[in-house]
Amino acid sequence: MKTIKSILMTGVAALLAMTSCDSPIYPGGDNGNTDAKEGQGSVSFAQMSLSVKNSDIVIESRAAATDVNSFTVNIKSANGRGSNQSFIYGEMPELVALEVGDYTVEAYNAEEQVAAFDAPYFYGTSNTFTVVPNDIVVVDPIVCKLSNVKVSVDYSDELRSRMSDVTVTVTVADNETLDYAGTETRAGYFKYVEGNKTIAATFNGKVDGFEVSDYKVITDAVAPGYHHTITFSLKDAPTPPEVFGGIGTTGLSMDATVERVDLNGDVTLNGGEEEIIEPDPAKEYLTVGATTLSFGCDAASQGVTVKASHEWTVESSAQWCTVAKTDGGFTVSASGNSDPVNGREATITVTMNKLTSTITVSQEKYTEAPQGPVITSDNIDLNGTNSNTKFNESTPASINVEAPKGIKNFVVEITSDADGFMAAINDLGLANFDLCNPGSVAESLASLQLPYGDQVKDKTSMVFDITTFMPMLSAFEGNHNFKITVTDNAGASTEVTIRIVVVK
Repeated sequence: MKTIKSILMTGVAALLAMTSCDSPIYPGGDNGNTDAKEGQGSVSFAQMSLSVKNSDIVIESRAAATDVNSFTVNIKSANGRGSNQSFIYGEMPELVALEVGDYTVEAYNAEEQVAAFDAPYFYGTSNTFTVVPNDIVVVDPIVCKLSNVKVSVDYSDELRSRMSDVTVTVTVADNETLDYAGTETRAGYFKYVEGNKTIAATFNGKVDGFEVSDYKVITDAVAPGYHHTITFSLKDAPTPPEVFGGIGTTGLSMDATVERVDLNGDVTLNGGEEEIIEPDPAKEYLTVGATTLSFGCDAASQGVTVKASHEWTVESSAQWCTVAKTDGGFTVSASGNSDPVNGREATITVTMNKLTSTITVSQEKYTEAPQGPVITSDNIDLNGTNSNTKFNESTPASINVEAPKGIKNFVVEITSDADGFMAAINDLGLANFDLCNPGSVAESLASLQLPYGDQVKDKTSMVFDITTFMPMLSAFEGNHNFKITVTDNAGASTEVTIRIVVVK
């Protein structure tokens, strides 16, 4: 918009400000405003520029900054006697005819939102000026400043490494709310409400697998143009969970700090310090320790914590999902889902006076539980200790393996407190081997008459006989362990340990 014409118009406007209505430049006193009528004057925007004052974002002249060109500029009557007009900054005329009266000019980048991510609201206004008949008023540059409250949420490195499924709910001015996921890096912007002095931050999630919840109120911290970074850190480990998986009534031992930065550089707050306090019991608050719950197809229960300033109720939208209040929260119980096609959802609503919080509960469709390998023995005690003297040709040392989905891995790990025996095992390369994938130990397995490779892999039933180990064991007094782990093609595993003691 700034052209040679603009520069000339600025000079003319300044000159006219020093001349009388009988100007030699514009005889008759109309000052060259050909659109002006009786009772009208003009406003020159030729030297009015917009800039944004903010330590995060620096935007200067309209010629170099597309963002500023898109700002809305409103000419507003200050006493109701004039007319209002609105323009896009990059497209507005340099001279505007207005009815006489008092005016202000405001500029802003977008309509202010109550609460949203990445939505800074920059606003600026001029001083009040008066339009008089047959004269030109020059509007001075306008500086737009961040006029809403900027909030970021962060976590200490220790807490971040131990937390999961985290949501921090930030509330400003009681009803301006945003949910920050644990991975959220964007800043939230909240509409400033005159007189409001607090920001509430509610942490809900898991730490070391335990459900935890914490509620912090930051006082004397709210002002337009400030960036608040709330950092949660773990003070103590969470209370051990109850049987249903919730946390104890002592709550979460967690710290929170706030760093406050004045982005505009000119905001003064009464007191000037922030204090993080626990919620005032005289004020209403409701904090529920989960926003979602997931169940497998089998019947199961989970616990949820609740912190509330008054008595609260909880109810479920579905019969398969029931709730029961406990000390410090409630238990959610899901019945088994027998539908092999469809999963299902329910909504749990916690209500305290006018405050509500909801939890979405989902349950998977029915799927057959994986049938893992079954390991048994007719002659080996798989739960105790066995003597090598009981095993011979008539009483073999063997186990039976049933794997309906086929054997993928059959791993044997041998340990012993008899050094000589372990030296012999290591020489054979048999301290740890997989019968399905024997590699270089195939020859040793063959010499001991043990099955391997295709004799084991993908088999649904087999016998593993270690009777040939017994003569070797008899020479080494001590305790010998054969740990066997069988994994099927569905990924299910079963483990047993054969314990044999040799006493001379």
